[in-house]
Amino acid sequence: MLNNALFAAQIGLLAEAVRLGAAFGVEESVLLEALGHGSASSRALTGVAARGSVARFAAAVGGFLGKDMDVVRRVSAGHGADLGALGGGLDALAGALDAAAGERTGTSTAG
Repeated sequence: MLNNALFAAQIGLLAEAVRLGAAFGVEESVLLEALGHGSASSRALTGVAARGSVARFAAAVGGFLGKDMDVVRRVSAGHGADLGALGGGLDALAGALDAAAGERTGTSTAG
């Protein structure tokens, strides 16, 4: 459960890195390639890069990761444990999943 939660949070953090990179004028594909050559390299990054974007990877794995995110949140709450920074990564992935769903349906979740 914690392994999948950490994997999910890493995807969420990648989504945030892509968002920030875009604000700096860096294309997602260029950023993903560059990150793979540095200390940010991970299974999450490898999967995202193989799909070509965070949105496509999130759409592909969102079904099982969504369930895992729900479980870790419930178990943590049941134990009175704060997810801390892991929660922020999970929130970022949830946003990426919402964005990916909007892309598939042609709607936007942006305000």
